[in-house]
Amino acid sequence: MKARFSWAESICDALMKNAEETMYEMTSLVTKPSVVVFNAGGSSPVPTYFEFTYPREKSVKGLRSEDGEGYDVQHLTSTEDVFMDTTIGMTVAKMGMRLLPGRKLMDFYINGVEYFDGEEPGVLELRFIADRYPIGDFDIESLKDEANEIIGSKKYKKIHLVAARPTQSVYAAVIPLKPWSFSKFTPVEEEATKSQKNTLEVDEKHIENKFYRISFNKDGSLSLTNKSSGTVYPKLHVFEDYGDRGDEYTFSRVEPERAQVKNVKRTLRSSGPILAEIRQTLTLEIFESLDKSRDKRTGKVEIPVSSVFRFYRDSPGIEVTTRLTNRAKDHRLRVCFNLPFTSGTTLTSTHFGYLERKASPEELPDEEEQEKRNADFPEQPSGIQPQKEFIRVENEEENDAITIMNRGLPEVELGNGNHLALTLLRCIGWLSRSDIPERPMHAGPGEETPGAQEMNEEYEFHYGFLIHSKKEPLSYSADHADTFQDAPNVTSLDRSEPPHSLFEPIVELDDPAIRISSMRMQNHSILLTLYNLENKTVDTVLRLNGSIETAVEVKLDGTVINDLPLAEFKVKLSFDAREIKMCRLDPQ
Repeated sequence: MKARFSWAESICDALMKNAEETMYEMTSLVTKPSVVVFNAGGSSPVPTYFEFTYPREKSVKGLRSEDGEGYDVQHLTSTEDVFMDTTIGMTVAKMGMRLLPGRKLMDFYINGVEYFDGEEPGVLELRFIADRYPIGDFDIESLKDEANEIIGSKKYKKIHLVAARPTQSVYAAVIPLKPWSFSKFTPVEEEATKSQKNTLEVDEKHIENKFYRISFNKDGSLSLTNKSSGTVYPKLHVFEDYGDRGDEYTFSRVEPERAQVKNVKRTLRSSGPILAEIRQTLTLEIFESLDKSRDKRTGKVEIPVSSVFRFYRDSPGIEVTTRLTNRAKDHRLRVCFNLPFTSGTTLTSTHFGYLERKASPEELPDEEEQEKRNADFPEQPSGIQPQKEFIRVENEEENDAITIMNRGLPEVELGNGNHLALTLLRCIGWLSRSDIPERPMHAGPGEETPGAQEMNEEYEFHYGFLIHSKKEPLSYSADHADTFQDAPNVTSLDRSEPPHSLFEPIVELDDPAIRISSMRMQNHSILLTLYNLENKTVDTVLRLNGSIETAVEVKLDGTVINDLPLAEFKVKLSFDAREIKMCRLDPQ
């Protein structure tokens, strides 16, 4: 799987690079800088976090959209984009100057050059100032003449060559983006918003915005008050660790639970107008492993844990990045959210939609039914559930609900109707065992898998949560999960700009319940896959780009089902509950 993921990432990187090169080729010179953001996801505008760079010598206090709306930004750090740093001998330098065809170096254009004596005797410091596009005139032949003169002087034995973009400041923005399209923003040096009623108040122990009020407990957990309902969640983000005598197929719990928290410390990493980050470190003392009988836990180890909590002014979402190194065997580590209400069901995202599941394990059939099924040793049902992007739990009696989002953490459970747990680690040493009470038979080869203990592996987990009203449609949870999972692609342009047609969406959706799964080119046509998130019929309208001439509904194999009449570049579609549709859009 590692090889396959590597191949997929390589293909994706190449496609992204080609797309960026195509965009740069389409640009024209302008006097004003711009920030171009591509958002591949979502069906309704949810405030989305992204970062962009800007020359350090310039001041920027906000971004302005094409419709004139202003948004605050927050300075994060400064960075120098060095894409070449090497020391070469004079023979190689002379050869390199001969082979340099023009001002383009790798994927960048040389816009300036500096050189001076290095600290080490006999070394020339040569610095190219470069960028993705050419700025002004640059005489490459004069550079070659000067370089050859320096080389011929024999004053230097080596050249320390550095090629970099100008030093950049990194800013953060949280802005609603058009789904599945490009958005253009212009950096502004004045305040982007004339007045801001909403504020984000934060210190090392307390956070407050218009959505919630939070305080950290002594054990590192969070106490949250939902401002809209007044409901208090006293114990969010609690670590839990049970022993695990199971295998790679089945969890088999060994008590007692132990995740003793010590040495809790917090620091305020950033506190600005639009976001704040608190870094919390703590030590988890847990059992070291199972004993030889595999029925008891023994020993103890300490696991240092570092979590960064990110809070937003304009979004109810709270994002967490947790890092730790596993030092124990035979255990399952989870992060838990204890709810002030109970629910018998969950809503979990899956491929092309969601499923409503019972929170409690399925009941076993009686002996007569087992005999009919010839099932002498049925596997014990479990409350553990799979998920894709999120799990949502709603208060059955009141108006509150919680959505837990994740990146690559597929296992969740709602225990006792109010104990919502997200699995971080399962560390076990067997592919299959036949002595598990939950499944007293093999599910595969009885082979040891010591690597599955994940010993001394450093992990980084990404997840988040938001408290909201259960009246919010399921698309509300899906949109927040989309923005959390898929980071936008951001390009900062100093003196160039793509054509306006780039910012015209190919398709726009009226109903957030209709989601875009994929959009791709095939034989000069656009294949658009959509699905209905809801478990009910949804009628919607697709607004298409003016370049689309015809639209048809097709099967997955390309067979045409029916033509889709275009009226003022709009197409009407009707989706059955959870239906998937594919449309072929043919440009002019």
